[in-house]
Amino acid sequence: MESGGVTLQITGMTCASCAKAVERSVKKVDGVKDATVNFLTEKLVVETGDGPVNRELVEKAVEKAGYKVVDDAHGKVTIPIRGMTCASCAARIEKELKKTKGVIEASVNYATEKATVTFDTSQARLSDLKKAVEKAGYTPLSSADAKIEVEVPLLQQPRFNLILAVIFVLPLGLVTMGPLIGLTIPDFISEDSFPARLAILQLLLVLPIAFAGRRFYISGTNAVIHGGANMDTLIAMGTSAALLYSVYGIQQIMAGDPSFIHNLYFEAAGFILTLVLVGKFMEDRAKKRTSSAIQKLMNLTPATATIIEGDTYRIIPLEDVHTGDILLVKPGEK
Repeated sequence: MESGGVTLQITGMTCASCAKAVERSVKKVDGVKDATVNFLTEKLVVETGDGPVNRELVEKAVEKAGYKVVDDAHGKVTIPIRGMTCASCAARIEKELKKTKGVIEASVNYATEKATVTFDTSQARLSDLKKAVEKAGYTPLSSADAKIEVEVPLLQQPRFNLILAVIFVLPLGLVTMGPLIGLTIPDFISEDSFPARLAILQLLLVLPIAFAGRRFYISGTNAVIHGGANMDTLIAMGTSAALLYSVYGIQQIMAGDPSFIHNLYFEAAGFILTLVLVGKFMEDRAKKRTSSAIQKLMNLTPATATIIEGDTYRIIPLEDVHTGDILLVKPGEK
């Protein structure tokens, strides 16, 4: 039983309507005069009126609304993650984190490449959470590592790989689909006169495109190794099937069956990889803009605060501010 008021930390809310649902549920508890939920700080403040209120009943009311109460033994941490390529990657990391003993809630934001985890500090440590991320096939970073701008080698830059793919997919499209739109193919590589030459030329043109899209094969294979699958797995499987069957087709042409020149799918694999690279390039640019905007907002957070202690003022680090402290905010300050 507690009188005067109760402040609880809530987890699991995703929007303002969640906060309203908690408020409605808690207000039905006997002895509760008023209940206010701050969605941003994830805190519930309960006014108990004249008599005491049963804390357990308040916690059950929160759980009845579909959310959880975090006690003092629970911690919350944000882990930057490297290696995600799609939303299914984030879902797989969430699944692995939630399987970790002591984890109460876990959510992964693919756009910001960060995992937010609420856990019981008596049952789990930060190292356990990072091991779960690694088990899912990704790389957990420290906050300091996440802020370091790593210089990406030229061969790994999305722009370079996209340009490489476009340079080779255009001639590949011309030699395979040019005749369909009335273009004349030189006789020395025509499908009627020299089908083997045309087949080998298609293979040589698609290899640089496959190299440009190697990230899909690496990520897709890595996901399968760790017992999952993502969008890259689908791309890798589809294009690999087309490439391997087309290589088999070249073997058949060399063995004396020129009709197999009509059953090659090098251009299908090349165009799929190029189009997905275009989409990934645009997605990466959008993610960088989003992350930059979020970082600018985070930079608005002050590093220190001025605390009032009687007749004195003292500047302390922001993380040292606790509930109940009286702060001085001067005009124009953050």
